[in-house]
Amino acid sequence: MNFTMIDWRIIILSENRMLLSWQASESSFGLNNQMGKFVAAVSSLFLFCSQSKIRPTVRFWLV
Repeated sequence: MNFTMIDWRIIILSENRMLLSWQASESSFGLNNQMGKFVAAVSSLFLFCSQSKIRPTVRFWLV
């Protein structure tokens, strides 16, 4: 498993049609650190959505 570039894209479409994308790229051997950033971003994002009563549709891509 040799990743040269890890590209996470999260696109959230909410009820009021907001489009919010979060993207982060890391070079190879940065998988563990990037996974931590990814989990932290998703958890904080869902916490924000639950507090503001937004029901997001989340789609994940690992390119």
